[in-house]
Amino acid sequence: MDESTVREHAEAHGQAMAGGDVNRAAQDLTEDARVQAGPVMKALPRPITSAEVLDVRTDAEVVVVNILYSGTDSKATVESRWADVDGKPMIVGLQTI
Repeated sequence: MDESTVREHAEAHGQAMAGGDVNRAAQDLTEDARVQAGPVMKALPRPITSAEVLDVRTDAEVVVVNILYSGTDSKATVESRWADVDGKPMIVGLQTI
């Protein structure tokens, strides 16, 4: 799985979040990542007005992506770890940084 493919998926994920389509964004998460999503969601601005992929880098068997989510009065950066799951890039872990 290459960084450019993951970047495309991460950008689409961020745009879904910024567009308020949480159900679409949730499709990118594995079951383990969904468990981690609750605290991350609480840290995000309300509403999210934009999402910007800041960094994409390979770390061992995953690709790490940092996305900056901005709102009217706050910002939060989420670090997500993407891996190939059944031939598709999926978020296998996430946390706010």
